[in-house]
Amino acid sequence: MKKNQTERISTGRILSLSDAVFAFSLTLLALNIVIPAHTADEDLVSALNALKPNIIHYAISFIVIGSYWIAHHRIFNSIKKYDGLLIWLNLLFLMTITFIPFLTDFMSDYYGQISIAIYGGALGTSSLFLGIVWLHAVRKRFLHEDVPESSIKYGTLKSVSIAGIFYASILVTFVSLVAAQLMWLLAFIIPNLIVRFFVKK
Repeated sequence: MKKNQTERISTGRILSLSDAVFAFSLTLLALNIVIPAHTADEDLVSALNALKPNIIHYAISFIVIGSYWIAHHRIFNSIKKYDGLLIWLNLLFLMTITFIPFLTDFMSDYYGQISIAIYGGALGTSSLFLGIVWLHAVRKRFLHEDVPESSIKYGTLKSVSIAGIFYASILVTFVSLVAAQLMWLLAFIIPNLIVRFFVKK
């Protein structure tokens, strides 16, 4: 198939595969929340209390994966065509998403500096790959003609900033595990700050 023909193909199949991967990853998160079989009625409260870390980390990862799905959806709404490299970059991003359920379980079972640092690093890598997908689409002029310049700047700054926050949280684990996890919340705040202070409308 010729290059110009490839670039005219709809991104529908990419989005269908991506949505399936996101849905599968979100479903896997819930499998980490399990009450031991044959738990007596009088021990249910204690069993649920023991699951608090799993439930908290489930909620964190659900929000994280959901946020990546929203960002991915917005990016591909701006993309009208693609090439083989964009497909592979998207697959690499999806690979990092499928790893999050395992890291969530790992963080719940072995809560500490190592698991928090690995989780933060993995999220940074996810953000990095999604940012590379966006930058490649911008560089190859794969975007719809009506995408404003401000949106291009916003997408680029957002990707770099969010990846930086997650990677920085690795260093913060040497000081405080709670502070490192609170840093992840900045990833949901910083896009608005970027729009307000950096992107000229």
